[in-house]
Amino acid sequence: RAELLASLQGTITACAVLHATFTGGGGDDAGWEDDEID
Repeated sequence: RAELLASLQGTITACAVLHATFTGGGGDDAGWEDDEID
């Protein structure tokens, strides 16, 4: 279960980085993550 969680966390991080790249900065990361949680 721990490995699955780590894999999921890695995927989320990768998506956040990719999104930050497309949005042109890291300032939107927190808001984007909040939207994903909702």
